Amino acid sequence: MMKVTNTGKKFIPSLGNQVGSNRPVNVEAIEEPWEAAAIFASVKGVDDQNAGGLADPIVLHNKDTDGYIAIVNQAWGNNFIDRGAACTELIKNWLVEKGLITGLKTSVEPVAKLSTIWGEIKATR
Repeated sequence: MMKVTNTGKKFIPSLGNQVGSNRPVNVEAIEEPWEAAAIFASVKGVDDQNAGGLADPIVLHNKDTDGYIAIVNQAWGNNFIDRGAACTELIKNWLVEKGLITGLKTSVEPVAKLSTIWGEIKATR
């Protein structure tokens, strides 16, 4: 079982206190140019790449390309979590706070959408 880190408790509260994983990331295997950007749950319960161990959920960052990959609950059977809630919280809380997503909108903006334009065309003919 993975202990939820303080980072996990802050950004993905639906994780609770511990998370199961069948395929956690071996933090010690992360090599340059990759780094652990955030560890939300780990065997050691800390968000520290230097502590080593296993982690899941975790976000990795490529320092060369500035790309990110999120690994969320590589599990099956009794280790399942509510991935929908976890991913939603990851996006709304962590990605937004880190400035990786800006201008997050919760409603659809119909202006200049094909369906809106088509509706306007049909309404005038």
